[in-house]
Amino acid sequence: PQALPDGLRVGQALRLTGTWADRAVDLRDAAGNILFHFNPRPEEGAVVRNSQLDGEWGTEERGGGYPFTADTPATVEVVRIPSGYAVYVDGALFTTYKSRSAAPDARVEGSAPLTAATLSSDPVV
Repeated sequence: PQALPDGLRVGQALRLTGTWADRAVDLRDAAGNILFHFNPRPEEGAVVRNSQLDGEWGTEERGGGYPFTADTPATVEVVRIPSGYAVYVDGALFTTYKSRSAAPDARVEGSAPLTAATLSSDPVV
C-alpha cells in the first residue's frame, strides 16, 4: 500500500497508469475502511464503485460503461472534490462518486502493480 500521510485533499489527484483488466484500487482510512473502491470488471462491461464501512459494503454504482481496452495501458486520475471523487480515464471525465464517510484517506491499495502511481503535490482543480 502507498501511504497518503495527509490524505487526498480536495483538489489533489492520484494518477494511476497501467492495464486495468481485473484490477481494483481502494482508498482506505486509518481504520481500514474502504472509502472508495474502483473495480473494473471487463467480463461485466462495468466499473464498480463502492465503499466498505465497518465491514459492510454499500450499494454498488456501475453506470458509465467500461472505458478500458484489454491489455492497453490507461491512466486513471482520481481527483478529490468537495463531495467525494471525480474519476478521469485518459483525461476524460468517467464518473463522480459521492463520499460516504467524512474520514480522510490514509492509503491507497491495488490488486496488482501499476506501471506508475503518483500523487499530485498541488491541487489540480
